[in-house]
Amino acid sequence: MYKVRFHLGRGQNYKKWQVSSLDGAAVYFDPETTKLKLINCKLKNNKNISRKIFEGQNKMVCAWVECEEIQINPNSNTIKNKISYNPKKAPYWCDESGADIDNQKFDMIFSEGNALYMG
Repeated sequence: MYKVRFHLGRGQNYKKWQVSSLDGAAVYFDPETTKLKLINCKLKNNKNISRKIFEGQNKMVCAWVECEEIQINPNSNTIKNKISYNPKKAPYWCDESGADIDNQKFDMIFSEGNALYMG
């Protein structure tokens, strides 16, 4: 199982994809040069923290994608609908319509730059 999130902490890995294994080891990928294919995924969100951020408190880690497998730079992406997470705009994962999709499962999610798409 892996946890994937966009790293916004200042430093050398700022604005990179962070992939963490269950043991906590993390690897970082530059979204300008690397595409990710996440397989058997679930969108996770800490609602208490995200509500506080939505109401104006400082950002902190509160959302990620859990997945069973990751492929780096897959040959082809079948990108369909964008999914996003910004607790300043909405305290939950959103699809293109703005609907709350927290805890939804997807067979595949693809990264393209700093964005995620349902596959």
